[in-house]
Amino acid sequence: MSTDATALPPIAVWQEQRRQLTALAYRMLGSWSDAEDAVAEVGAQLAALDAHAADVVQSWPAMLRTMTTRRAVDQLRSATRRRVEYPGEWLPEPIDTALLPDEEAEERELLELGVLHLMEVLSPEARAAYVLRHALQLPYAEIAQILELTTASARQLVSRAQRKIGDPPTRRADTESQRRYAYQLLEAIASGEVARVAALLHDEVSLHSDGGGHLSAARRPILGAEKVARFLIGTSAKHPDRKVFELALNGGFALLFEAPQRQDVVFFAQVHDGGQRVLIVCNPEKLGYLPTHRRVTVIQAGAEPG
Repeated sequence: MSTDATALPPIAVWQEQRRQLTALAYRMLGSWSDAEDAVAEVGAQLAALDAHAADVVQSWPAMLRTMTTRRAVDQLRSATRRRVEYPGEWLPEPIDTALLPDEEAEERELLELGVLHLMEVLSPEARAAYVLRHALQLPYAEIAQILELTTASARQLVSRAQRKIGDPPTRRADTESQRRYAYQLLEAIASGEVARVAALLHDEVSLHSDGGGHLSAARRPILGAEKVARFLIGTSAKHPDRKVFELALNGGFALLFEAPQRQDVVFFAQVHDGGQRVLIVCNPEKLGYLPTHRRVTVIQAGAEPG
């Protein structure tokens, strides 16, 4: 149970809310390590505050949200420039669900890797406004204050973001449905039949792969059910002895493919228009936050869900 934040010194409030602040920054940055850095810098700012500056703050939780958001926006501006030169497509960093704060289901939707990937097309300010509105349900006036905008400008930012990427999903598929789908797809891939795999994919599916220049990956999105099916079958044929595990990542379901000298985390993400994205993260620099305790059962193509 949280302590009354008004009764705590600023650094204690920061410590108590650190996980929530990191999740907020992660929604904006798509990188848990960068989010941790942003929140650590907020803590350093608090430690350097003089007593007079601290006394005028009316709400430390609100102030910490503001400081974290502004720091994340600054980092995102720099990151956006770096990602232009990234080798191939940049995908968000997958996170062990156990690292995330306890939240209501609807508040976790913006933690899904598919939604984080969609938000990459937004400007830093639009992404922050979208997150503050949909993840925290903040009023436009408060969003405007945090981003140092007018209320009308904040409302317009969120509206433009929604036109680009749509509203967040109202609910995710349940884990059991996702598992059944994964088993069907794995069995179809093992058969080597392109038509069988394609039949399980959305007609306008897109596949996005991130090797970060360290491992082989598709440098550009692969579009269409048949092309994605051929890619999945071809990748499987290259690693016939790989093992497949279930993981709880980003509040949802994912698969981990393990082969010698290689790990691939795979998400099957639904998007707001009813389409589908297959996201594959194999950049080893982005796999530092996977669960250490994995589901013991190994998924083998052709097996039934256990």
